Amino acid sequence: MTRELVKLASDGKTQRFWVEDDLLYTKGRQIYVPKWDNLRRDLIKECHDTKWAGHPGQKRTMALLETTYFWPHMKDNVELYVKTCLYGTFIPCPKDCTAEEAARAFFKNVMKHWGLPRSIISDRDPRFTRRLWTKLFKLLGTELNFSTSFHPQTDGQTERVNALLECYLRYFRSEATGRSPFELATGQQPLTPHTLTMPLDEGKSPGAAKMAKSWEENVDIARACLEKARKKMKKWADKKMLHREYTVGDLVLVLAKVGKVSYRLDLPSTLKIHPVFHVSMFKPYYANKEDPSRGYSHRAPPVVTKSYDKEVETVLTSRTVRKRGVPPCTEYLIKWKGLPESEATWELDEDLWQFEEHLKAYEATGTTMK
Repeated sequence: MTRELVKLASDGKTQRFWVEDDLLYTKGRQIYVPKWDNLRRDLIKECHDTKWAGHPGQKRTMALLETTYFWPHMKDNVELYVKTCLYGTFIPCPKDCTAEEAARAFFKNVMKHWGLPRSIISDRDPRFTRRLWTKLFKLLGTELNFSTSFHPQTDGQTERVNALLECYLRYFRSEATGRSPFELATGQQPLTPHTLTMPLDEGKSPGAAKMAKSWEENVDIARACLEKARKKMKKWADKKMLHREYTVGDLVLVLAKVGKVSYRLDLPSTLKIHPVFHVSMFKPYYANKEDPSRGYSHRAPPVVTKSYDKEVETVLTSRTVRKRGVPPCTEYLIKWKGLPESEATWELDEDLWQFEEHLKAYEATGTTMK
């Protein structure tokens, strides 16, 4: 079929196709792609799987291809390819998304297509650490792995994707406007690797073609230099990231080892942060034998109290928590105003100083004030 189209275009018997620089073009200056080996599939892969593309949906993958290429049934090929993609499910969510809404979005957009994961790695966002989310996946048999405090490298893959996601959103076209944010701001779409394959028209302006060729060579040189710098930086980082372990007898201010590279600290409960940290954030402890009191403060420790920007709607129930070596404490199950009952949380009585009247009413009558 391709040979027939080339012959018709060469003979001037069709206005839809024409031959230029040994390539077959169609309306919109799209290159006609023949059904040759895996060429069509490779082009779809370039506009969908690569880092600059970002695994977009069917419409956006199709929009990337249509800027440069054309072949019959291209839409059907793209639809099948995107349906079978196992990666890159980006789910739009509002900033005030609750744990229940996040769980529903996960089941609707991920589990329905790919099944339940064996494990999930995430940061310590309140939505992922709340009782509803953790208990739900425990019942489903999915292991939840959370990153250690102040160490985003634990979930480096997600951190890298988050950095690229902003670039994706700038480039992809909106269904409402038909244009990307970049195009609305600058008046043109940014060049991408698959559009740079278009041949240069040297006949009309040899000087422009030479300049563009020079730019392309400079880009290749810059990429090579960046790769060299990346390897050098990795080498420096590996020297600093020494494998460090602590054994019995070492002087360390830690409670226990958690996993292979994390340790638990004995932090004051008033700090309200997760007490497990990556080993890279530690350094050996050296005691001052000549002046043991050096570094100790004689001032009273600061009093840190928890302040809430939410309002208590009702106190559902209470419980007494007993742990070995720790005095018993009382916790209250709080339903917050404006949030569903599934988002109720257990809070320590000492943290609820702002809502003392609610606690007194609950203790007196078993109900809380409205």
